[in-house]
Amino acid sequence: MPFDFAFGEGKTYSWRVTAINLCGSSAASVSEDFQWLPASVNEIAEREFIVYPNPAENEVFIQNFQSGKSNVTIYNSTGQVVYATNFNQPGVHTLEVEKLSTGIYTIQVGRLTKRLLIK
Repeated sequence: MPFDFAFGEGKTYSWRVTAINLCGSSAASVSEDFQWLPASVNEIAEREFIVYPNPAENEVFIQNFQSGKSNVTIYNSTGQVVYATNFNQPGVHTLEVEKLSTGIYTIQVGRLTKRLLIK
């Protein structure tokens, strides 16, 4: 049976997988909801990173999901680089930030950015 369907951007859909064995018995999976948000190839390749604790005082942990080498840069509120390093693999990495002044910073891993508050 032909199937012609196009997802609508931002709409919520559900999917369920049903397995049927050779005897005709079937078992359905739990229904899962998802929202269709189109993404470019680069957005799919670069996954989000997690920064904690935030706000921070002495050190920050970054959960990096990107494979390969990732450049890590922290910028102050005027855009100056105040910290730079590299991650060579995914995982949890520790950054020592006790020398940074109290304020709001931007932390960049690869091309992705987040705000970081140092107290």
